Amino acid sequence: MTMEETKYSRRLCLLFLPFFGLVLLLISGSADAYKNYTVGGSFGWHDSTENSKVNYQKWADGKNFSLGDFLSKLYIF
Repeated sequence: MTMEETKYSRRLCLLFLPFFGLVLLLISGSADAYKNYTVGGSFGWHDSTENSKVNYQKWADGKNFSLGDFLSKLYIF
């Protein structure tokens, strides 16, 4: 490889490297933001499972929790 070809190859790499990095970033998808979940949904949270109308296991099965999500309790008396 001649010196001129080496310079051309370096310039080409410097031009296309940021482009391919951007394409890779766009293809990989974006990270989801955190979500807030109220435990039990509109039925809320009961300290005693005897009075609860909510099957918490079934409620949780319908969710896809991720790191950073918040779980809050709505107390129903």
